[in-house]
Amino acid sequence: MKPHLRRVCFAGFVSTTLITLMVFFLSPYLTGGPYDLAAWLSERLGASWIGGVATHLLVGTLILPAFYVLCFRWLPGGFVLRGTTFGLALWGLSQLLLRPQLGEGFLGSRSGGPRSVAESLVGHLVYGIVLGFLVGGRRKTEEHAEDQHHSRPPVPRAA
Repeated sequence: MKPHLRRVCFAGFVSTTLITLMVFFLSPYLTGGPYDLAAWLSERLGASWIGGVATHLLVGTLILPAFYVLCFRWLPGGFVLRGTTFGLALWGLSQLLLRPQLGEGFLGSRSGGPRSVAESLVGHLVYGIVLGFLVGGRRKTEEHAEDQHHSRPPVPRAA
């Protein structure tokens, strides 16, 4: 069953917020300093810092979830595996296509090297896992509740 776009967008918002916080608080341990995604985006887009924040939220909340819905039937497994696969595919595309286009080199060779690649991998995997979990996790409980609602009450036994 194909997920509803509204649910996927909500999951994308939560996932984007989580990885933004993760990058801010975990980056010092991985790369030696906090990483400001909004500043990175605004620098490349020639926009303000607020423009970077808006772009980051737009991509994570609307654009990537729309692609997730479009790709859903080709992703393997259950919801969490599909989300994980989607996150891994996003990471691969960002490393092989996006970063070289932004002048950072193949796999970020000109900007942070292996640590930034690892940090990006963790962020994209977390995004995908949370996206898949939130899209599919609640659906199972809703289906279970619906089954319980439509099931017959137990028939009393004669003594």
